[in-house]
Amino acid sequence: MSMTEKVTPPEIQKGLRNSVYDGAFAQIMIVLTSGVFLTGFALAVGGNEWHVGILASIPFVAQLTQLVTSLAIEQRGRRKTTLLWLISFSRYSWLVLLGLLLLKRPAVNPAAIWMLVGVSIVSYLCGSAGAVAWLSWMADLVPEKIRGRYFARRNRILALVGVVITLAAGRYLDLWHTSNADLEVYGFLTLFLFAVLCGDISLRFLRKIPDLESKSPRPESLDFWRMVRIPFSDRNFVRLALFSTAWSFSVYLSAPFFAVYMLKDLEMSYGLLALVQIVNEVASILALPLWGRLSDRFGSKPILSLTTLAASLLPIFWLATGSRHFILIIVVLQLYGGVFWSGLNLNSNNLLLKLSPRENRSVYLASFAAVTGLATAIAPLLGGFLALRLRETELVFHSFRIYDLHFIFLISGALRLFSRPILKGVSEPKEKTLGRMIRTLGRLRTINVTRGFEPLMSYVYLITTRVVDFIEKKPDSEDPERKSQGEGRRDQNRR
Repeated sequence: MSMTEKVTPPEIQKGLRNSVYDGAFAQIMIVLTSGVFLTGFALAVGGNEWHVGILASIPFVAQLTQLVTSLAIEQRGRRKTTLLWLISFSRYSWLVLLGLLLLKRPAVNPAAIWMLVGVSIVSYLCGSAGAVAWLSWMADLVPEKIRGRYFARRNRILALVGVVITLAAGRYLDLWHTSNADLEVYGFLTLFLFAVLCGDISLRFLRKIPDLESKSPRPESLDFWRMVRIPFSDRNFVRLALFSTAWSFSVYLSAPFFAVYMLKDLEMSYGLLALVQIVNEVASILALPLWGRLSDRFGSKPILSLTTLAASLLPIFWLATGSRHFILIIVVLQLYGGVFWSGLNLNSNNLLLKLSPRENRSVYLASFAAVTGLATAIAPLLGGFLALRLRETELVFHSFRIYDLHFIFLISGALRLFSRPILKGVSEPKEKTLGRMIRTLGRLRTINVTRGFEPLMSYVYLITTRVVDFIEKKPDSEDPERKSQGEGRRDQNRR
């Protein structure tokens, strides 16, 4: 008989709080050892777009390890212990990089970029292998009825932490660059050391979180390939994996190169780069409560339909940053991106958890990560290759120029739009249509800033609803809410 660890509601609440603390300190390490700062360090030690593409692909190649982890968890359990060991190796491996680079000045060490690649491989292999255990753990710990709101709150706190650390780290690096540009790389190394310290604190909170893992006996001779086939016999899950694969490929074809573009082409300082990144995070923080409530009420699929459309247009809008007012344009794009990407990321995870059954959940999550990760790993490599080949290429339309990385942004936007229709084939339990969600928002006046503009917003809601219904090819008569209202009116007329 299946049994679970006896954990009281107060212990679960304490565990949820510790998960927030764990996430906050882990977020500091993630911010400082990835994204803008990882790209900046790679460029500082002589890397180019190809190296940036390699570094960006490593996390997704590493997702293949999740299949092995899922098999071990299904056979032996102990997902908490497994996660703690893997995360420890992942975070402390950065100390090896610091030791190696301090033996010789990184700026004059031609092997520095490959040392960075090597340590990134070890760190991401261990971290990714543990991710499936963490997702399975959290799916059991967080009650489904509050999952959207809880992760929205958690993500909001993590985003706020990211804002503070990004601004501070950007300013810190500018001070190193101003005082002595040749010593700038040591500014990065001290940031990496601080990141490892925060990663260690995160682990201390992670150990305090209770695990509701099943204690039922597990067969010791599960066949690996038979287990892998389980999720791929679920057609709905396969459709979600197919959509995520196509979407992630199109996104990561360009994602690593926005920082390169701002640092090299636009010659922005780290402080300014951090500042525009903070604009994105602030927009995300403000939008997350709304996305969390909408997710709990309408489901994840209608939100994904809306946010993927907005995110598809975003890289195309970046072509406008070639003008002399590029800073203002970037600020607007960061606001736009922060609002819609927060909803997209939140509901992507929520939908994956909904479609992964409790039994064999770790296999579902690992298979999803492996399939999407392999395709996504190819994207930044291809993007880096294309960036080098398209360097010095330029198209001019009157006063509008498309050059260098603009071509990567344009291709990425087009591929995102082409991948969106795959989402329609995914079925979410008790799903609502996007049109119904928008109509409800219009009636409830959920967005308070529209007060005073109600006549105008009524037309906006009406037009948006008609466009959505046309795109989804679902007439108003098929909307369950409107259909039930119509039947109610007919019944009243009969009476």
